[in-house]
Amino acid sequence: MSWLKLLLRSTVLAFLASVIALIVVGLHNGRQPSSGSQVMSQSNGANHASFVQPAKLSHGDRHKADRDFLRRYQQILGCGRPKNQQTDPGYLTTAYQWRDEAGVMNFSDQPPELSAAAPTLIDSGAREFFITIKAESAALPEALEGSLRAGAKRTYDQWHSWLGQEALVRSHINLRFIGDQQSFNHLYGDAHKSMRAIGFYRMRTNEAVVLYSEPYRALAQATAFHEMSHLITAWHLGPTPPWLNEGIAEYFETLQVQWQGAKFNASRQHLRLLAERGIIDLDELLSLTGDTWATRDAYWHYANAWALVAFLQHSDRGRQTLRAVVREAHATRCDGEADIRGPLLTYPGGLSQLHQELSDWVREKNTTQA
Repeated sequence: MSWLKLLLRSTVLAFLASVIALIVVGLHNGRQPSSGSQVMSQSNGANHASFVQPAKLSHGDRHKADRDFLRRYQQILGCGRPKNQQTDPGYLTTAYQWRDEAGVMNFSDQPPELSAAAPTLIDSGAREFFITIKAESAALPEALEGSLRAGAKRTYDQWHSWLGQEALVRSHINLRFIGDQQSFNHLYGDAHKSMRAIGFYRMRTNEAVVLYSEPYRALAQATAFHEMSHLITAWHLGPTPPWLNEGIAEYFETLQVQWQGAKFNASRQHLRLLAERGIIDLDELLSLTGDTWATRDAYWHYANAWALVAFLQHSDRGRQTLRAVVREAHATRCDGEADIRGPLLTYPGGLSQLHQELSDWVREKNTTQA
């Protein structure tokens, strides 16, 4: 399977899986925003060009857009180069970024053409995380915007722990909060109108879009962290198996900012479901593809993926194992069909012991959450 077909297929499947997760979250977590919350300031950020629906393009234009996007994506990943250059940090950092007339974010190590709109020079020696927050048809509370920025920094700190300084890609993520349901539906696209979602991410425009209308405002922060996680994962690891991609996103969805710090809360919804249905066999979970992930058992799959990542993150041995998995995914990011389960298979006692410890951890969490 060609890189283009693999990328497009993986992107579509990951997007659909993400949407289904957020649909389920919306149905299972019906918290209402506090009546005492007060809108304090209008979020600001760079203007976004109007979104150009892929369906509006001709077949030839879509094909060219696919090739152009693939080229930019491979450039950021460092793929399409000799193996000895793929791990060179110089190939993982771009020097310029700009948004073209179609609203597509461009990245390059060469200066953009003079016709490019407002190119921004990036210090290639820095590997930092930037976040642009914009609210449309709504105003974000100042506290929410502060939590989003602090949480985004915490997210990137975690990636620094996983990959190390040299492998980090300088990321600039755009968060868009849409207060009008109709405007959100328009951005979401007619092709998916049969599915109700409260957030999605789009790699072509490098943005996470969150519905910020009633009654979903209480879910906005978690939704933003989830979709932002998908973007960061994609820019660092390329196509990844759903258990890792969604497990990381579900884990970051539980991030809560506390003053100058942050913590990850246990997901009560996931824990309840796991108490009812148990832990899926790890061989089965690790073997699920995008085709089989988004089934009627999708929410159970998400719960298990969250539990595996959250469990690994709670101990030194687990963190070392997950770091090894992420680094394996990074090392093989140019091979969309690489098997990255190796570090899990070498967990002390193997997958059977990992399954037992995971089950015990979930049982303990359910007891303490009761």
